[in-house]
Amino acid sequence: MKTLSVAAVLAVVIISGSVTASAFGYSLWGAVAEWTRDTFGFTQGQNNGIHPFENLRDALAAYDIDEPIVPQWIPDGYGEDTVQAAETPDSKIIVAVSKYGSKEIKLEVKIFDDPSNRHWLYEMFEDDVEKYFSNGIDFYIMKNDDFTRVSWAVGNNECSILCSLKPKEIYRMVDSIF
Repeated sequence: MKTLSVAAVLAVVIISGSVTASAFGYSLWGAVAEWTRDTFGFTQGQNNGIHPFENLRDALAAYDIDEPIVPQWIPDGYGEDTVQAAETPDSKIIVAVSKYGSKEIKLEVKIFDDPSNRHWLYEMFEDDVEKYFSNGIDFYIMKNDDFTRVSWAVGNNECSILCSLKPKEIYRMVDSIF
């Protein structure tokens, strides 16, 4: 009974705090953490909404990106299912997801207004990070559980691919970025 009372009081405090913060224009939950199956990160600042795009080419054009950041090759069967962008005060983020059945390839592009303000961190479950050089770009390949993340930077853009492809397919995809 005591545990139930403590839980009830805690729930009231959390809800009251959220309502109060919201009344002052502060999104308590949006500022605390953003946690999905693929990523975990803390967010700050105001998100100016999610902007859907018809395709990745249109999203990149909308943000004047013409650097070589998009693979020209992806494995057969994958289609460009969703492309969205979000804007924060210090950056813009484009996420494109290509699916084939239950598998997916996620391409993320974070565009920094100030290149000295780059700050994406990736959690690694193994010590090995492979540095792979292709087409004048240094790529960093990390294995995280069943997924592989490939990360690289070009200009003001930090890019990454998250997928569960075989190494041969990953290298072919990376080599097609030019």
